[in-house]
Amino acid sequence: EPRPVNATADGKLGVGKSRLELQDLPVRLDGSVLASSAAARFADVPALLTRSVGKGQAVLLNFTFPSPETPQTVSFLQGLLAAHGVKPASWLTDSKGYTIRRFHRGALTLVGVVRQAETAGDTEVRLARAGYVYDVRQGKALGKTDRITVSRQGPAARLFAVLAERAGAVSLAPPQATVRGQAMAMPVRLSGRKEEVTGRLVRLQAFRPDGSEARPYRTYLTVRGPQSQATIPWALNDPPGTWTLRATDVATGL
Repeated sequence: EPRPVNATADGKLGVGKSRLELQDLPVRLDGSVLASSAAARFADVPALLTRSVGKGQAVLLNFTFPSPETPQTVSFLQGLLAAHGVKPASWLTDSKGYTIRRFHRGALTLVGVVRQAETAGDTEVRLARAGYVYDVRQGKALGKTDRITVSRQGPAARLFAVLAERAGAVSLAPPQATVRGQAMAMPVRLSGRKEEVTGRLVRLQAFRPDGSEARPYRTYLTVRGPQSQATIPWALNDPPGTWTLRATDVATGL
């Protein structure tokens, strides 16, 4: 059975050609693990074991960290993976005071960065592979890059969209006229290959003849391919005249 052993991780651990460092970090080990050789030991208990498996390696961390969010935990795990040729798709050059999360939906990658400490400084998001980057909250294209500057003077929460190909614009094809009190269907087109656009979110808005937005008609459409369909259920008391319809790709602002 597992035999918990509390210890303090302090020192440099040799993993391949890399030297990973932990300083005064309280950890809990399983004292029932026995090994004649180990890459590291804490309290005389094997803490890090590596074995060759086929063309790769198996790594056993025989201890738990006090929290997955501590800077030491993040840097140690990143260093451990990098020592075995594994890099994250995105990371922060300085994660102190920040949290970063990544979400995939089809060809779209969303990278969220939240500043959690007032003492956090400027940092930078690094991408393992360059892509077309968009600031989601500002609706702004940042171009093709593999790094995104995050200033502590900016918003506490930032969200970036990353695409392998440049995003295309959204277009609508409504009829020339419609009738109050009836539903109006119209095609919504998002240029790009099906695998590139599927899953993207499009915001639809309708503006009255006086320029004000009719908020009840604002809706969000999940794109299933280059062409989807939206429906607006016009009310009997909508003002007559020329209305303006607007479609926006939420991830890119286009």
